[in-house]
Amino acid sequence: MELTSNQFLILSLGTAAGLAISWLGLIFFVSKQEGALESLFKNGNLLRMLTVVFIISAAALLAVVNKLSAEVAAILSGIAGFVLGTMKSGAEKIENTSVATDSKKNES
Repeated sequence: MELTSNQFLILSLGTAAGLAISWLGLIFFVSKQEGALESLFKNGNLLRMLTVVFIISAAALLAVVNKLSAEVAAILSGIAGFVLGTMKSGAEKIENTSVATDSKKNES
């Protein structure tokens, strides 16, 4: 499928608008939970999630215009996997902190 420059521009702008609306909706719903929004910004998870969403959007756009090769897909999926692998949930962080605190108490 060959896209004209106008079709590509419309597709790109539509994707960007959809992402913006999705993120605003996410922030709206998360802000209703106490402490959840601060947690997203404090831990850096918001930036990681934005990176993954951007990678998925870029891959989808490249696939639509038939420019997504196997090598590019492997690189993008590797980056997304790394970013998602570095994210820790709040429960894991609390558990890791309590284990470290307990081990320091035992050493004393």
